[in-house]
Amino acid sequence: MAVNNEQKSSPSTPQKKNVAPRATDQTEEDMKNIQMCMKAQILARHLYQQEVYKIPELIRQAINDQEFAEETLKAYVTYFKFESMPFDEALRTFLKVFWPEDELKLQRLLINHFSQQYIACNKLQPEVLPELYKLGYAIIMLNADLHGGHKGKKMTCSEFLANLTRTRSNQHKYNPVHLMKTYNSIKTQKLQVFSVKTRWQNTPSEIDYIAKAGHLICKRVMDGNGRKTRKGRRSWKPFTAVLKDMVLQLQNDIIAHKITIRLHHAVAYPLEHNKRPHVLFLKTADSSVYYFQTESEEQQRSWVATINQIAARYSAPPLTSASSSNKEKRPQVLPTFSSPLSLKQQLKFLKDQLKKFSTHDMVEFTALQNREDTLPFDYMQQEVMRYTTYVSALEKAVKKS
Repeated sequence: MAVNNEQKSSPSTPQKKNVAPRATDQTEEDMKNIQMCMKAQILARHLYQQEVYKIPELIRQAINDQEFAEETLKAYVTYFKFESMPFDEALRTFLKVFWPEDELKLQRLLINHFSQQYIACNKLQPEVLPELYKLGYAIIMLNADLHGGHKGKKMTCSEFLANLTRTRSNQHKYNPVHLMKTYNSIKTQKLQVFSVKTRWQNTPSEIDYIAKAGHLICKRVMDGNGRKTRKGRRSWKPFTAVLKDMVLQLQNDIIAHKITIRLHHAVAYPLEHNKRPHVLFLKTADSSVYYFQTESEEQQRSWVATINQIAARYSAPPLTSASSSNKEKRPQVLPTFSSPLSLKQQLKFLKDQLKKFSTHDMVEFTALQNREDTLPFDYMQQEVMRYTTYVSALEKAVKKS
């Protein structure tokens, strides 16, 4: 017997109904999104028109809302037309208008959206985004290194190429000829950057002072990229040492010999040497290794503590891939410029790095199989030691402050 549709539901057992969201709730949500998009477009226009007096406060609003920041920069980059422009020329044009000097998250978003706009303008494949993102940041780093005013050794063309080409995959290849042209272009004419600061900073720079000076006897053990130093250059030599900014200057007037060591991302440890007392070990960002003999155990501790505190405080966060979904193993690029983070922000960043390396986050930190001088696990252990040392050094600095 057929059942009438109207009789399917019994009065004693009410039928369950899907409750649709109220129209007013949906309308309010839509209105909020529309208002956010309009506000983002207004900020994007202010940025492009360089209405400087409005920018810092508006940027501070953006950095507290990731979705708003994304919408703003998505709208901002549409003002730029990069058709048929070389990548470095497009970047020059882009940075002349606006660059958030002390907001790293915003910088990364900005370079990411710039790269996307360059791809769209030149009808490139979307898969090249990580390659362009890394190249953009590498050019900015190169500019800071060559024209930033530090007195240390400047980045060479071969070092610039090595940073980009040592881990290239079949999908992402850089043209060495184009990279050399880019290097020469930046070396000849620095980027004109319209920097906007959103944090109050003391001037001159708080690291513009002599942190320590004294007499050290130095032995060079490993050159850059972990190559063993030639036998004729491995002997112990006395130097007058001056640690200023993030640079350790070693000078011997008698033999007219001078060594400049940049301390960004460096680390120092006490070393028990078989033949010499009061020795410390120093490893730099390019895997160079030095031994230093100090005058006493107290000086050994002092040099180690000073080097580690400066490296921990002023080493800028490494530059990573633009896309977290990119599973290609890529190295961290270690900037040579100083960190713009406050003391407490820097400590938090270092603790986060230590946690990631300690828990073996093999997604973001496994660009290690490309290193020929060490196994990935060994490298992870070295980074755990380095960040543990940094965290300890900065925790002491925070307590003092």
